[in-house]
Amino acid sequence: MVMDDNELRYRILKIVEDIGIGVIPFCNSISVSKSSYYNWIKGKASPAVDSVVRLFKIYPVYNPNWLLFGEGEMKLPKAKPQDVVEEPTFNYGDRPLKKSDLSKILKKLADEIDKV
Repeated sequence: MVMDDNELRYRILKIVEDIGIGVIPFCNSISVSKSSYYNWIKGKASPAVDSVVRLFKIYPVYNPNWLLFGEGEMKLPKAKPQDVVEEPTFNYGDRPLKKSDLSKILKKLADEIDKV
């Protein structure tokens, strides 16, 4: 069977190949019967929307535009690590306090004021 790389069925095959598992484990992972999968590959049927949605939920690294329309790269770009932002610290005397510590102190102070 000759497949054009612009066909959805070709791209499904490429995903299964890239994942590196067999057809049955792939079908099980997205809750699709083996016969449905083979009907997709043979061009007898197209995947149902819920099957495609499950595929993206289980394998979120794949680009929906690539699978559905053949546009872009097969895999989504890896997320760039965000700059690490440390919790601000405040000084209380010679002791550094984090915001969470300061919140506890303020709550305790408010409780003491309520007692008065």
